[in-house]
This record gives sequence, structure tokens and C-alpha cells, in this order.
Amino acid sequence: MSTLPKQAIREASAWLVELNSGEATEGDQQRWQQWYQHSPENQAAWDKIEQFRHQLQGAPAAAVHRAVDGADRVLLQRRALLKSLLALAIIPPAAYTGYRHSPWYADYQTAHGELAAHTLTDGTELMLNTHTAVDIRYASDQRTLFLRHGEILVTTAKPAGESRPFHVQTAHGTVRALGTRFSVYTDRNTSRVDVYEHATRITPTANFANGVQLEAGYGAQFNQQAVHNTKPITANSAAWTRRMLVVDDWSLTAFIDELSRYRAGHLGCHESVAELRISGSFPLQDTDQILEVLPQILPVKVRYLTPYWVAVGER
Repeated sequence: MSTLPKQAIREASAWLVELNSGEATEGDQQRWQQWYQHSPENQAAWDKIEQFRHQLQGAPAAAVHRAVDGADRVLLQRRALLKSLLALAIIPPAAYTGYRHSPWYADYQTAHGELAAHTLTDGTELMLNTHTAVDIRYASDQRTLFLRHGEILVTTAKPAGESRPFHVQTAHGTVRALGTRFSVYTDRNTSRVDVYEHATRITPTANFANGVQLEAGYGAQFNQQAVHNTKPITANSAAWTRRMLVVDDWSLTAFIDELSRYRAGHLGCHESVAELRISGSFPLQDTDQILEVLPQILPVKVRYLTPYWVAVGER
């Protein structure tokens, strides 16, 4: 994979700070859109800086609190926040818990709205959902996938003579496959496992004694301390593999949060309409088409400040 120009990374970092400062104007958003569309390098740099933001939870806690939380608490100037963000961007990869390589690169990754399938060297089938990054580490004693962010579906293979255990590791813990087909999703706060065949064993990073075996037909969330919220999975929990979003009586804010995973830029929902309920099946090939239909089924209005800055609110 080619190295991204340092200038594009710096500019993406600056835009991230600007757009999240609380002071961004419509003109700022239009200029960001022009910058984003100017070159493939800018688009790739923006995706990478967003990936980095998702991975801050793996950095040393003190560094993150000083650079981000501390900046929020004392309302540092945007230049100071940018300086802290760029400083974090060059933390040695070893400083990231659970990650073996630089946060800017992954063995397999997808952009917003992209779906990809791969067959690994042992025959294991791996499918990546939108905005996902994963590293593959096969050694003599085990097979491990490091899921940095996003969602994967794994159908494990065990060729004749294969005795190495198969794991998926996130920042929150390890999922061991027990001859199985399962999905794993991870974000800043938690990870989730849905098991479709056989079983998995989930072990939180900071609590090895609190491992849980999860049988087929069930899903669970976990953080570094515990496995929780175990419940039966729905028939459509893997609908994303068919490029579909299927919802049943979801709040609008949950729907918009999920839809935002499939498009670049900002997609938000105003609190005045956040608790409206929505059900239906939506093809994910074109999220703009979904947003176009939304006012036909709910009393809302979709406002495009730019193609990459969209808000759903009251009519």
C-alpha cells in the first residue's frame, strides 16, 4: 500500500478539528467538501484520520485524556487541539493496546459504503462491512484477526491437520471460534458478537476469569471488563452482507447512527425527532436514496448543507 502524502494527512487533521470545533460555518463545510473532492489522496487521508479517531481508545489513557478530554474541559484553542492530535498521530504503534501495526494501515480495509470479501490462506472466509480495518496474524501456534474498527463476518475453515485455534481480537477482548460462523463489530466503547453456527468464547481483555461461551443463535456485547446484554439474534442481524439495512421499530436516532456508518462525512439527527420510530428494509447501495425516502414515511426534513454534511430534523 502506498504511503499517503504528509501534507494530505496534516490537512485532514486540521479539517477534523475545524469541523468538530462547534464553530464551523456553512462556508467551512463547503470548503471542506471542495478539499475532500479535490484528490483521491485527500479522500484517503480523511478516511485514515477518522480511523485514527476511532482508535484513540487503544492509546495510553493519560495521553488521550491530556490531548482530547483535557482540551474539551479547558476549552483550549483549536490550534492547541490540532497540535495534540498530530502529536498522538505519531505515537509508536506499540503504544496501542491490542494493535500490532501503525493505525494508518491495515491488511484489509473498506471505505464508507464498501463491502469486501476475502479468502484467507487456510480457507477461512472473511467479509468486511463498511469502514472496517483488520489485520491478519497467522503464526505456528494460532490464527488471529485484529479487528481495529468496523464489522466482519467470519466463516472459519479447518483444513485436514489444522490444529491452531482461531481468534478475533478487538480493543475490548478476544473471541475464540469453536468451529463456527460469526460476526464481530467494534467501536470506541464496546464490541459485539453474533453467532450463526456452533459457538464462540468471549474473553474480556482486563478480566480473563470472566469469559463467556456464546452459542449459535445468540449475540452479546463486551467491554474490557465483562460480557453483557446477551440475547437472541434477529433473523436480519446479518442483512448487511446482502447490502440491506433491516430495522424493526428502531428509534430514528439509532437508525441514523447506523446509516451514518455507510457514508462519508457527517449525518446527524436532531433531538426533536430522535425518538420517532421506524421499520423497514433499506438497500445500502445508495444512502442518499434512503434519505430521500425518509420524509415520505416520517414527519421529518432532510437538510443538505453539503453532500457530506446532512442533518435530519423537523419539517
